[in-house]
Amino acid sequence: MQGDFTRSLKRKNYLVPETNAASIGWNSKEQFPPYDGQLRLNYYAHIGSGANLVSYWHWHSLHNGIEQYWRGVLPHDLKPGRIYREISNIGHEREKLGKKLVNIRKNNKVAILFSEDSDVAISLQRFDNNFKGPDTGPWDADGAYQKILARFYKVLYDLNVEVDFVFDNTEDLSRYEVLIVPSLYIASDSMLNKLNAYVKNGGHLIATVKSGFCDEYSAVRHQTMPAGLADAAGFTYQEFSTLRSPVPLKGDPFQAKDQNYTEQWAEFLQTTTARPLAFYDHPFFGVYPAIVKNNSGKGAMTYFGTVPSESIIKSILTSALGERSLLADQTLPDKIKVKHGVSNSGRNLHFYYNFSSVEQSFPYQYGEGVNLLTNLPIQKGKYLILKAWDVAVIESK
Repeated sequence: MQGDFTRSLKRKNYLVPETNAASIGWNSKEQFPPYDGQLRLNYYAHIGSGANLVSYWHWHSLHNGIEQYWRGVLPHDLKPGRIYREISNIGHEREKLGKKLVNIRKNNKVAILFSEDSDVAISLQRFDNNFKGPDTGPWDADGAYQKILARFYKVLYDLNVEVDFVFDNTEDLSRYEVLIVPSLYIASDSMLNKLNAYVKNGGHLIATVKSGFCDEYSAVRHQTMPAGLADAAGFTYQEFSTLRSPVPLKGDPFQAKDQNYTEQWAEFLQTTTARPLAFYDHPFFGVYPAIVKNNSGKGAMTYFGTVPSESIIKSILTSALGERSLLADQTLPDKIKVKHGVSNSGRNLHFYYNFSSVEQSFPYQYGEGVNLLTNLPIQKGKYLILKAWDVAVIESK
């Protein structure tokens, strides 16, 4: 996520000035060195996200100071060992392939809108109640905003769907087929107009609770909610409620089983043109839809009036992405991830990663190509075999 975020923030490829060479820590209570192959896997994961540089911290493990256990390329005896040999191997591969893998261009059709103002405002005007979200790595994940964002990102990652991030000042949203908007609590009129135009012109907007609630000065809007998004959304609401404990959906409409729940917050949606997709299974809230979808102009808007589980999000996103023919890599084994790009020479690049300790095999489904790491050719439909923690970089016609 950090790689996608940084690439999107710069609108070009980025540098990784520090990544870990070995086990890390301010003390020695959590020393987990990478297994054989994991440093190389991590390197190509950075490259596949658009990194133009990967460098390591430290060169050698330090003998004094607070970073004595933040281990380096060389161990404390300063003699080349297992870590040095793997990074040396990465360096030799980079020497051969660097010109093919630098300045990779991405052509993602799905984006997530990140609003710094909404993140800060929701942290101040909190609505979450012991909300447990996925780990967001280096980001401050104390507040609900980033936990909701990370939940959507994780579902997309698990589906092998790559994303860009867009921001308040991103002028052109039209290149994206699907735009996910987590809790846009703070939004100017121009931002809301941009989102309305995105839907009218054919995009699919997927938004969550509290979107459009306040203007750019954190003043609650005077209009009936969702304020400037009401026409595209196809519903209005005046009331809302904290959810002290999770509330299920009637009939488990998304076959989520033990994840058939919503949590944290419920808006009392009243549809005008929107079609309800699910209702709360609750004696009072049950008259209000929890999730709705509205066709507007050439596009559509799906809205979550609550915070859904990962399984519910997965069902909604799978449907939305399928409608736009944006699903291609969902039959891969669970531990295989893939990233795509276009090289400087205009060739397609497909990065396959085996994030597991066992060998994985699967049919390759893109154009005839060659694995740049082995120089072995591969054709569509032929099985690609990756050893534990291995990676393949396919350059295809």
